[in-house]
Amino acid sequence: RFYVVSERQPVPPSPAWEVKSQPYQPQLSEGQCLAFQLCANPVVAIKSASGKSRRHDVVMHAKKLLLAERGLGDGVQWKQLAAGENKPPLYDLVHETCLAWLKTRGAANGFEIISAAVDAYTQNKTNKQKSKESAIQFSTVDFSGDLRITDAELFKKVLFAGLGHAKGFGCGLLLVKRRA
Repeated sequence: RFYVVSERQPVPPSPAWEVKSQPYQPQLSEGQCLAFQLCANPVVAIKSASGKSRRHDVVMHAKKLLLAERGLGDGVQWKQLAAGENKPPLYDLVHETCLAWLKTRGAANGFEIISAAVDAYTQNKTNKQKSKESAIQFSTVDFSGDLRITDAELFKKVLFAGLGHAKGFGCGLLLVKRRA
């Protein structure tokens, strides 16, 4: 099963596919509370010394910053850092960094988070047989919770365009429903 928000009606690529569609015209208002689910690729843009901006997974970036705070070089891996060295549990680091990313996106996109949880954090890689340079690596985070609309027009744009930089591989689709 695939969920798609599209400006045009999807066409099945072959008779083996069954496509069901319906108009998507959400009725939104400021102050409205909705339950949500989101699969996203949370990243932070970091500029290199040359001024070129590159996107990094927020969790991996947080790990790198913690290692740097401890004066550890690039050769030290997170898993080598002992728990006794004030190393936060990975679960806590994932939740803290990913929820912070989501909350910062809310203000710019017409919503605020009431409550949210990180349901899954997954690092994805394409076919390992390809060269390292051609392999696509990205992380996905599944969020769920409740939000409040602060700007209905901005929020509507997010529902149609998606949230975050990545819009492929299932990322960016914000599913909402009225709270019971």
